[in-house]
Order: sequence, then structure tokens, then C-alpha cells
Amino acid sequence: MPSHSDDIEMVVTAKTHAVFAVDDVLVQLWEHETATLAMAAVLGRCVRWKLEDPTRPLWMISIVGGRATMPDGKARQIAAELPQYFNTFVMVADGTGFRAAVVRSVLTSMQLLSKVSAATPPVVGNVDAGVQQLVTASGGAVDAARLLSAIATVRATLSTS
Repeated sequence: MPSHSDDIEMVVTAKTHAVFAVDDVLVQLWEHETATLAMAAVLGRCVRWKLEDPTRPLWMISIVGGRATMPDGKARQIAAELPQYFNTFVMVADGTGFRAAVVRSVLTSMQLLSKVSAATPPVVGNVDAGVQQLVTASGGAVDAARLLSAIATVRATLSTS
């Protein structure tokens, strides 16, 4: 699969997490930590995009890895504000086993308590399923191969940090 690293606009990057954009998709990748400052940067980027072009379609995928920490209260509060900026907001609890099931339950609860509409798809268990939800919701405007390649590229960077 070709690399699309030139197409990745990094918003925040650290050893434990990254936030980046690929076209009109904002990706939150939480491998080991869910950082409040990174969450605030995501919110700032969303506001900037909407101020630049209020009609621009935007999609988000938030990927929580199996070793990610639970967000603190401030990060959860910021996360509750995010869905209003996106046409579709998909949450992925990536992993298998008991911990991944608990993370999916917690994410689903957070989603229900946020300002997300009732039409929001459920939290899914892998990145492929999450990307497919974005492709479907966008009517094919999201390029699955391009997005999956970008996610793999950034994930590889985090794993070698």
C-alpha cells in the first residue's frame, strides 16, 4: 500500500497520541494516553475549520487503543463539544478481550451523555469498521484506502517513538 504521508496534516503529536487531518477527516489516535491539551487542540482545529468555511463537510474518527488511559474530566468535557462540528463522528475501541470491551462500554456511555445525535453509529471494535462507517456516511467522499494508509503511517511512527 503506498504511503500518503505528504497528505497528513499533523495537529498534535506525542509518543502516546496523535491528532491529524487527512482531507476532510480529523483523526484522533490515542494509543497510550488521552491528553487534555491534545483534546483542546482538536476543538480549536474544528472551530478554525468551521470559521474558514461553515459549509465544509467534516468527518472524525477517534481511535482508542487497548492501552490508552481514560480521559480526565476536562478532556471528557471537551470531547462532548466535538460532535457538533462534524457530519459524522465515529469512535473505535481498537482491540479485543475484556479491556477492549470495557473501553467500548465506557466510550458508548460517554457518547450517550454527550451532544451526539441519536443517529450516531455505535462504538466499533476495529479501525476498518470505523473507516467504513465514514465512507458510508460521506456517500463515498472519504477515501478509505487513503485514510487507512495515513492511520497506519502515524501508528507506525508512534510505535517507534
